[in-house]
Amino acid sequence: MYYEPIQVKLKNDVDAEITDIKPEYQNDMISNYFTVFDEIERGKSKYGSDVGILLSYTKESYEEEVAWFNKKLQKIENDEQIARVAVVAGHPVGLVDIRKGGLGRRHMGEIGIFIRKDYRGMGVGKALMEDVLKLAKGWVKIAVLSVFEENKAAYNLYKKLGFEEYGRLEDAIELRNKKITEIWMYKRL
Repeated sequence: MYYEPIQVKLKNDVDAEITDIKPEYQNDMISNYFTVFDEIERGKSKYGSDVGILLSYTKESYEEEVAWFNKKLQKIENDEQIARVAVVAGHPVGLVDIRKGGLGRRHMGEIGIFIRKDYRGMGVGKALMEDVLKLAKGWVKIAVLSVFEENKAAYNLYKKLGFEEYGRLEDAIELRNKKITEIWMYKRL
């Protein structure tokens, strides 16, 4: 299913469009992934950077990322996922998706989000989250996500959006020789 784009004003008076992920965004989305991967590899915080997301241990090839992108488009077509991007000056700078759960959990959707470093703190994450939560209402009954304990900005945003904690596990993730506490949150839609 596809949804109408919306226009938003970010901090610093930057215009953005929140829209469906589209085939023409493939190269930008792959570039975004490689940029975030490099940022994590160079990072200095407990989990590798200020990015609280999990990526593979090794950088995927361009061809593997093309396959990931095409699979995402297919899941959207099959109504298994909603994926939206924030576009600034014609280029995607952030992605949010919500994926329906498996057997017995089709009423739940798991959210994933990432924002390019140079657009964090500008309201991109908030705009994407508000949009996907609105679109997911009626599509799923419960939205879930997880956040690394050190990712305070994301945690605070999720709390403001009405998410509640339902679990916290120390050392839930061992990544690049670091142990990370993961917080699980949910919101009924």
